[in-house]
Amino acid sequence: AADYITAHSVCWLERFEIDAVRMDTVKHVPLSYFRDEWIPAARAVRPLYLLGEVFNSNPYDSQRQYLDAGFDGLFDFRLRDALVFGLGHGGSLDDAAQRVAEAWSALGPRRARLRSLFLENHDVPRFASEIRAEGNAAVMRYHLALAVMITTPGIPQLYAGTELGMAGHWPDNRRDFPGWGFVPEERTPHEGYLGNPGETFNLTRDLLHLRRARAALHLGDYVELWRPGGSGVPLYAFTREAGGERVIVTLSTGPVRQRVPLEDNPHLDERFPDGALADLLGHTAGARAEIVDGALELDLPAGTIAVWTR
Repeated sequence: AADYITAHSVCWLERFEIDAVRMDTVKHVPLSYFRDEWIPAARAVRPLYLLGEVFNSNPYDSQRQYLDAGFDGLFDFRLRDALVFGLGHGGSLDDAAQRVAEAWSALGPRRARLRSLFLENHDVPRFASEIRAEGNAAVMRYHLALAVMITTPGIPQLYAGTELGMAGHWPDNRRDFPGWGFVPEERTPHEGYLGNPGETFNLTRDLLHLRRARAALHLGDYVELWRPGGSGVPLYAFTREAGGERVIVTLSTGPVRQRVPLEDNPHLDERFPDGALADLLGHTAGARAEIVDGALELDLPAGTIAVWTR
C-alpha cells in the first residue's frame, strides 16, 4: 500500500506541473512513511510546497514532529479556533493575537510564515455561520477575520466562497461556488451569504493584492505592538518588515483613540521616524495614524482594517 501511494503521487507530479501537495489526515499515517518514503520521492521530482492536514488545535510545539519529517507547513486549526471563539463568539481579537505570537515564538519565523491560515474548509462550518452577532457587527467580525488571515505571518488559504461570505453548516458548507460570484454586477446580497458579497470580495481581493505587492506582508518579520488584553482598548496592532520595507497593521473591533508606545518595545530594533502615516489599503474612512515622539498615535473607527506606511 505504501509503495502504491508513493508511486501514485510521483505519477501525478511527473505528468503535471503541480506546485504543491495537500496531504490529508497526516496524523493517521505512520510518520516514518512520510519522512523516509513519500516526502523524499515527491521532492525528487521537483521543489514543492508540502502541506499537511493535522486536524486538531494542539499547541504549536506538537507540530514540530511533522515539520521535522519534511512537511513545509500545516493547517493552523489553532488560530482558526481563536478566531471562531474569540472574534466570532466574543467579539475580541485578543485570542487571535495570542495565537499568532505563540506560532511565531514556538515555530520560529521561517516555519511560522509557512503555516496555512484559513477561516473554513469542507470539514468545519463556514465562518459566517460561526459568528454570534447580527447585521453590520457580524460583517465587521468577518472582515477582521479575513484581515488576520491575510496580514499575519502565514500563507492564506481561501476555500471557495470565503471571498463572498458564504454561510452554511454541514452539508451546506460544501455547496458549489455560485455562478453569480464570477460577475461583479451580480455580487449583491443573496440568501445564505453574510452582508454584501461584493464588499467582501473587494476587501479580500485588495488585501491579497497588497500582500503580494508588499514583501513585508508575505515575507516579513512580525512584532506585536498592541493587543486588547485587559486594557479595554479594542485594538490589535503589529508590524511586518522585510528588506527595509516596514508596514504597521491596525485592526479594531471598536473606536480607538490610543497612543501606542514604540520605544519601549524590546522587539523593535529601529526607531520609527516621526510623521503621518498613509493607509495602503484604503477601506476605512476616517482612520488616522501618526508617529509622534516615538509613539504611534491612532484615531480609528470601529472595524478599522488598515495597513500603514510612511
